[in-house]
Amino acid sequence: MKYIINMLAQPEKVTTTQVMEKNVNKAMEVYLKNSFVCFSSIRKNNEHIDDLTLVLFSNFELSEPYKSLFESIDVKNVILPFGEFSISDDFSWSIVQYRYDVMKYIAENFDDEDITVQLDTDVLCTGKLDDMFEEMSENLLLYDVHHSVNNVDRHHIFKNYEMIYGKKGYFSHYGGEFIGGKVKLIKKLFESCKKVISDAKDIKGLENYNDEHITSIAVYHDLKKELGSANAYLYRFWTQRFYLASTNYNRNRVVLWHMPAEKDSAFIWLFSYY
Repeated sequence: MKYIINMLAQPEKVTTTQVMEKNVNKAMEVYLKNSFVCFSSIRKNNEHIDDLTLVLFSNFELSEPYKSLFESIDVKNVILPFGEFSISDDFSWSIVQYRYDVMKYIAENFDDEDITVQLDTDVLCTGKLDDMFEEMSENLLLYDVHHSVNNVDRHHIFKNYEMIYGKKGYFSHYGGEFIGGKVKLIKKLFESCKKVISDAKDIKGLENYNDEHITSIAVYHDLKKELGSANAYLYRFWTQRFYLASTNYNRNRVVLWHMPAEKDSAFIWLFSYY
């Protein structure tokens, strides 16, 4: 089986900067609309994949009209508590640790040969995913954000790595918007991420510590041999109001567009369209 997964945990307060709405309930509606667009666009372009299952993990019950909307495009909703791998609320992205609760569920409930892809909700699919699934028959795929060595976000990962392990390391910064591969590789990644979480538990003064730090360190430690690149299939566009100047919609085409700054703009328009 092939699974594409969105994850959505409801926090006590909105601490991220990518959604303008700061009321928790209204912010969750933005994310639900994003997820509906993500899944609808995948369905539209991949009806030919018979064994494709779409799954939304959430730590809350879906209310109407969203419950019916997701059912209408055959999305399975799994209610899964958040918190086993949570880190301090001092970090604005701590709620995203929910991905490790989801990874644990995958490891315990899916078959080793199943292929799972965890996508952020603000991803638009514009084409067929056959090539992506073919590559994941062998490789774990993650998205390299291609930050330079002194980019502030990558620099934080290096600094935190040195604080946790007492040595320097130079490795890629992998984004959280795409984690895909056979379940047997997701299991290996999950076990490595658990170790990083445990190793960092009592370290004070970590900077902007989040899931991308954990996953990037885990890959550097244990999964370099199994790793492929999701960059042939997904790209992170920092668009504003859906203004896109790029050639990779046609030449070297990517079929998954991650647009973090469009959560409450273009994706809301696309929700109305779908």
